[in-house]
Amino acid sequence: QELGYKVYIAGGMVRDLLLGVQSFDIDLVVEGNGMTFGSELARRFDARARLHPKFKTANVIFQDGRQVDVATARLEFYQYPAALPQVETSSLHQDLYRRDFTINAMAVSLNQENFGDIVDYFNGRGDLEYGLVRVLHNLSFVEDPTRLLRGVRLEKRYDFIFETQTFSLVKDAVQNKMLERASMERVWEELKHILNEPRPGKALGRLEEIGLWDYLFPGVLYGQVRDVVDEIPRFLRLIHSWSLVEEPEQWLVYLLALLHRSGPETAVAICQRYHLSRRWSSKVEAGVAGWQEAVEVLRLGEKVRMSQLADKVLPLPNEIYPVIL
Repeated sequence: QELGYKVYIAGGMVRDLLLGVQSFDIDLVVEGNGMTFGSELARRFDARARLHPKFKTANVIFQDGRQVDVATARLEFYQYPAALPQVETSSLHQDLYRRDFTINAMAVSLNQENFGDIVDYFNGRGDLEYGLVRVLHNLSFVEDPTRLLRGVRLEKRYDFIFETQTFSLVKDAVQNKMLERASMERVWEELKHILNEPRPGKALGRLEEIGLWDYLFPGVLYGQVRDVVDEIPRFLRLIHSWSLVEEPEQWLVYLLALLHRSGPETAVAICQRYHLSRRWSSKVEAGVAGWQEAVEVLRLGEKVRMSQLADKVLPLPNEIYPVIL
């Protein structure tokens, strides 16, 4: 109010609030200067602000590690399909229209005079009620093909379905190989989000069903690992109860579950495809190369010495333990 700005919570947090789902993903949209607002917010709360002038955004990092993302209400346009967007200052309506799905295109006012008012230009609440994932316009997957992966993640997280016309656009985008136009870094970012879902198996199976699997994981047969993937949540809970010094990275657990039956060469190729760091690639290679010997030793039960078991299991990354179990 002091700055003369209108400020809104927007996107996924609004969706989750309406669904009654806990959310810590706080995105603020400012009709004004988002970087100025972010800097002032950081100053008032003794936090730290990272400014991104190119995108007119700021990240405010509080002392307890929590983060709030602040964006200037903006319009994005794409010079060619799958390009990174160019950004212009705009209104809340245009900011929401640039988003991926109607259920992510709602906002809640934080200004005192209309605090809590829901802004819903595109009937996102109706689609939430009926469990539909719907794009805002017909070129959505052309502009940003990674929305295909995001849509599948939302569909399976909430047990929703793609709206009929949207699913037709999904099939067109898959047939026209639109995802191949996106950078591997952006594809991996969305895949990693899927692998960090509470039950990634649903979304991974859907990727195979709509025809994206062979592009995302060439050389990997999902049918061979589906049973293992579905059991991982149970074994992750078990391992968590062990109170290990280093908790396994969930996304890496699932990546190993997907790759463990494909062999070292395929595993290395997937790591290179998505430009994984040497640290993560080494864990993948070690896990894929060593899990079978560990299983064989474990099957011997009391016939094997503890030192033999330790020789096979301890050199492996923690993330392969759920697969071995």
